Amino acid sequence: AACRKQNVPYLEIRELTEQGYPANEDLFGEPIHPNVLGHQLMAERIYAFLGINNMLSDINSEAH
Repeated sequence: AACRKQNVPYLEIRELTEQGYPANEDLFGEPIHPNVLGHQLMAERIYAFLGINNMLSDINSEAH
């Protein structure tokens, strides 16, 4: 709510929170650290989040 109020983009990956338990057990190698699947999910969600919030255009234009 504070981020929305200040117009700051915010990403929460609910599958990696306590709210996702116990269905998210396959995303963790130990109780609090994501495993490979958890990190892959984070990477996908972060990339999508950056794209939705138009935060990749500068990066893409610098690569050319």
